[in-house]
Amino acid sequence: MNEIQKTKFSLIINRKTEFVFMTSIALISLIYFLAQPIPILPGIIINIGAAVTTVVSLIVTIRATKKTYSSPIWRVFISLTIAISLFFIAEMIRNACFWFGSFNITYPSLANMVSITGYFPLAYALFTLLKLSPITRSSCAKFILFIVLGVIFLALAYVLLTPILSLGEGFNVLFFKLAYPIGDIFLFLFVLTLIIFIRKAWLSLIWLPLLISPIIELLAELSTVFAKASGTYFDGHPVGLLFTFSYALFAYGIHKAGDCMTTLKTYFSKDFNDFNSKMSLNDTFSKSLKLTHEELLGKRLLLEFDPRSKYEDAVEDLVKEALSHGESVIVFTQKGSNIHQRLSGQSRIHLILLVEGFITPKHTQKDELLIFSQDFWMMTETLKNMVRFEKICLIFDNLTNMILSIGFQKTCSLIQFVAELMAGSKAISLFLFNPKAHKATITYFIEGQFSEHLVHDQKGLKAIKISS
Repeated sequence: MNEIQKTKFSLIINRKTEFVFMTSIALISLIYFLAQPIPILPGIIINIGAAVTTVVSLIVTIRATKKTYSSPIWRVFISLTIAISLFFIAEMIRNACFWFGSFNITYPSLANMVSITGYFPLAYALFTLLKLSPITRSSCAKFILFIVLGVIFLALAYVLLTPILSLGEGFNVLFFKLAYPIGDIFLFLFVLTLIIFIRKAWLSLIWLPLLISPIIELLAELSTVFAKASGTYFDGHPVGLLFTFSYALFAYGIHKAGDCMTTLKTYFSKDFNDFNSKMSLNDTFSKSLKLTHEELLGKRLLLEFDPRSKYEDAVEDLVKEALSHGESVIVFTQKGSNIHQRLSGQSRIHLILLVEGFITPKHTQKDELLIFSQDFWMMTETLKNMVRFEKICLIFDNLTNMILSIGFQKTCSLIQFVAELMAGSKAISLFLFNPKAHKATITYFIEGQFSEHLVHDQKGLKAIKISS
């Protein structure tokens, strides 16, 4: 199989999940509407949707547990699974009572209590996801966000609670009927905030399907409430299809997110560096700076390069030196860049390729990891996964491309994130930067982020500033 055939085959495999998802939605819709003359069938379809979602969530959580146990990501998945399992149990209890009419159904029923309980782990999952953002918001931004969300909360509360309050029922019944819309309001606010974070690239696009699912569920709840208040609701009402769509999207979202997280963990689960103490040491890079390798440990180096020079030689010297000292080498670079072409195919290197066009993390046959170049959150998650290695050499190629891709502010945030992540360690990090591609103010600011400053021009590599 040649390279073109492998690429086409890979695309087919990657699109299989999307094809299954869209086909399922179409079939569910068709069967649901054909089943309208038989009242029991729409309820069965909704239960099948909830059951499939629960099974998918359990499978993904088990896979994620093996790779992300005790991490915040694992808590997100386990909470989502508990939530959808409770919703499924509630649906089964509700329909069991309907199918076996001998049960005396009182309100609030056990199904209502189980369903409402599901809001708590779902809210916890979204709150945990909210805290995973690497961006620190200012107090002013937090206050403005609080005011905006407060106004939205009041508006939604008025819209959702008005038809329920107009029913004039007792406190016990009213309490549980209010719990649904109030729970939906809080979930909607969480989701809205997370969507804003995705828009600002503080979270990855991989979470978007999971966030759209509660919005569809909110629309379904809202439609159900108004249909019941107006007396137009009936068994098999088309609004039930929205709940099924919400379940299907939830299953798709947790599958995609779990697959991404598992891919990251799997990629970094193996240390490519088969270090042997008898290996000959290669200190070419450090010697060119008149340093020993031990003096390089713990330093963050800014390498300003001239694109016309052979700066790739210096990068390759550092890679070989780090490997000879038993360090795990992680290289971030653009796919097809000079550094990629130079290091591609070499063993014992974690090569992270930043690619254009939205792509979920993909582990290639060449032991390369592809991630979306504008997915700031995914970059930080990738960096978190690499700290499991005892000794690290990190290379960023290059800050110039990152500034053009994710913006100047996020590039600076990434530099700061790496500094905090590797603080106190003996990790070596090298950031490449082309100063001629930027205004002087940007160049001065970038230089100010580093205490070690190197230059590689047509005369070769030299140190401008090295701290003792």
